[in-house]
Amino acid sequence: MTHHYTIEIISKKLFFKATYRNNKFRKLEHLRGELDQEIMDAIGQTIPVNEDDIGDFNKKWFKRVNYQIEVKQAKSESLYKRFLDEWFNFYQQMNGIKPKFTGTDGKALNQIIGYFKQLTDTEDEALTGWQLILDNWEYLSDFHKKQVDIKYINSKLNVIITEIKQQIGTTGDVGQQFEV
Repeated sequence: MTHHYTIEIISKKLFFKATYRNNKFRKLEHLRGELDQEIMDAIGQTIPVNEDDIGDFNKKWFKRVNYQIEVKQAKSESLYKRFLDEWFNFYQQMNGIKPKFTGTDGKALNQIIGYFKQLTDTEDEALTGWQLILDNWEYLSDFHKKQVDIKYINSKLNVIITEIKQQIGTTGDVGQQFEV
C-alpha cells in the first residue's frame, strides 16, 4: 500500500512530500520553500527509511520537523450517479430485475438531470425533484405507470410532472416541490 506524507521543516518553511510503498521509502518531492546546500546535505537525516519509523522521527524532530500523512478524501458521488442509483432502484422495484442501461439511456438521464438543474438552485434540490417523481409514480395514469424506461421518462417528463401535480393537487408538498 502506498502512503504519502507531507514533511515540513518548520524553521526553513520547506515542504516535501515523501512516498512510502509497502513500508519502504520510495521518493521525496520538493513542494515549496527555498533549498540550499546545507538543507540538501541535512534532509536525509529527517527522512525515515521505513514508514513504521515516522512516529520515532516525529518525536526526535519535535517542533523542528512536522510529519503529516496525506489522507485522500473520498470523492462524493456525482449527481449523475445519484440520479442513476435512484432510477435503478425504482426500476428494480417496479420490474423485479436489473435494467439494461445503454449509452442512449445515459444521454436521456443527462437530459433529465439538466432539466432538473434548470428548475432548482442546488444539485440536492434537483435530486429531490427526481426522487419525487419516482416516489409518486403511482399517481400516473395506467398507461404511463407501465412506462418506466428512462428514455420514455425523458421524452414525457412534462406530461409526467403535470399528471402527478394534477393527481395530488398543488396544495400538497409534492405539488409545491414542482413549483420550483
